[in-house]
Amino acid sequence: MTPSRALVLLLVAVQSLLTAAWVLRPNDDGRVVLVLTREHGLHSSDVPVVVLWFVVVAGCAWVWTQTGRRDR
Repeated sequence: MTPSRALVLLLVAVQSLLTAAWVLRPNDDGRVVLVLTREHGLHSSDVPVVVLWFVVVAGCAWVWTQTGRRDR
């Protein structure tokens, strides 16, 4: 595994942990957009964090595919 791919995995792991910590924190900020459990749900204040997570993962997937190419 190349160092850049290791950094990509580290970035995805850290971003995923931070996103999970944000979404799973106890809060009542905004209306519930998605019910996860009886006590937890995805609030409207969580949506930008989840969107950022998708952007980071998509960017990391692009970097992952570019670092494995051999036609450079």
